[in-house]
Amino acid sequence: MSVENLKTTKGKPLVVHDGHLYRFANKLSCGGESYRCERERECKGRIIISLEVPPSLSISHNHAPDPDRIYSRKYDNDVKNRTASSDDKPRSIILGAKRNLPTQTSPALAMYRNTQRTILRLRQQDRPTIATEKDFSICQRTCD
Repeated sequence: MSVENLKTTKGKPLVVHDGHLYRFANKLSCGGESYRCERERECKGRIIISLEVPPSLSISHNHAPDPDRIYSRKYDNDVKNRTASSDDKPRSIILGAKRNLPTQTSPALAMYRNTQRTILRLRQQDRPTIATEKDFSICQRTCD
């Protein structure tokens, strides 16, 4: 009954436990953290994670675990981590991330083209923009 830490698409904490995904809910006064089921509109499932005691389910789920959803999240996290740590081509990043997953989960993953665009967008956000001659000519006109 281990807990695996992932991140949401916006970079917030996400926990995998017993085949269910949980989003961070709040910090507890005892020093632990409360996480709510990712399907928060449909399910009230909650888990409490503390350093002293093993994770405990405070409210049970009303649905079965969805391993395809977990593999999809792991794939997204792996793609983002590989994009941040290397300058490999998008094709090799995508294939490397898919190697870690079972073959039956392929239909649940994002389409190849969408993942490729995500990689390009992440790289564009990380790189600073380079000033062009046009930018300098605008600056000279306003400074004169």
